[in-house]
Amino acid sequence: MRSKIATALATVGLTALSLTGLTGTAQANPEWYSAPRAAAQGDSAAVSPMGVNDCPGAHLCVWVDADYGGPMGTFEHSNNSWTPYSQPKCTKTGNWSDCASSGYNNGTSGLGVRVYEDVNHKGGSKCLPKGWKGSTFTRVYWDGTSTNINDKVSSNKWMACT
Repeated sequence: MRSKIATALATVGLTALSLTGLTGTAQANPEWYSAPRAAAQGDSAAVSPMGVNDCPGAHLCVWVDADYGGPMGTFEHSNNSWTPYSQPKCTKTGNWSDCASSGYNNGTSGLGVRVYEDVNHKGGSKCLPKGWKGSTFTRVYWDGTSTNINDKVSSNKWMACT
């Protein structure tokens, strides 16, 4: 009987260990990735939101929800469009374009990152200096306007903020 209990406990332990390896982010391509933390058995209620501490160095990180909640996307390089980067939680577009609600510039080069309203670095823009954190994009405005950037960013470019 003890042997069966020991075997059952070992099996449970190995299963738990193998499931731990499923959490984290999934690489979409060498420049960008986005994924919520995986929960065992796909239970979205068990998903822990990623926070600014999960943002890798040299990246702009954005979240679907305010307060760094929901799935996180990261951008290491300048991107002419966020449309190719799928994000199922973005009900409006199904991708990261017009979906970010909070963000963190965890760049390490000292550069800021300018985010743009439209693809190809067009439309309204806002430069987010290195180390900048915004828990809600409803309080961040396109330069020279009273229009917030919440769910309106479509491209980014790394540059010095002036």
